[in-house]
Amino acid sequence: MKKFRALLVVLALITWSCEKENEVDKTPPAVVSGIAVSTMNSSVKITWTNPGDEDFAKIKIVYGNNTIEATKEETEKIITDLENGSEYTFSFITVDKLGNESEPVIIKAKPDKYVTKTNAIPVASGTYSRIKPIFPSTITINNSQYKRIMEAGGTQ
Repeated sequence: MKKFRALLVVLALITWSCEKENEVDKTPPAVVSGIAVSTMNSSVKITWTNPGDEDFAKIKIVYGNNTIEATKEETEKIITDLENGSEYTFSFITVDKLGNESEPVIIKAKPDKYVTKTNAIPVASGTYSRIKPIFPSTITINNSQYKRIMEAGGTQ
């Protein structure tokens, strides 16, 4: 009877340890931070800071029907072939080595034929918005100076 109890205890311990070994990581990586956008003629340049998770693998950037990926080493992308004056929504989803995905961080950007730099700030959990662009008050083209008139303000 003692051998039977000892056998049951050993089997229980083995079963418990196997269950622990078979637990799968279901925790998504942290989200990107520090997003900044530079709008250019028919394109946008987006920079960010990657999360520090040990198992962080890549970022999926989704806009419209398009998805591009950034490796864990990348911290910027230039997205081209966009229509000037059209607002685009970009969703940044971090992915770990097991395929766990974070909630998206969402920003909006509108390409312009003039270069502007926009810092994105959080407006809600996981959402970023354009704020006042940084641009020169005058620009020089072919040695002639022009004043640039542009309404600056935030959008959501």
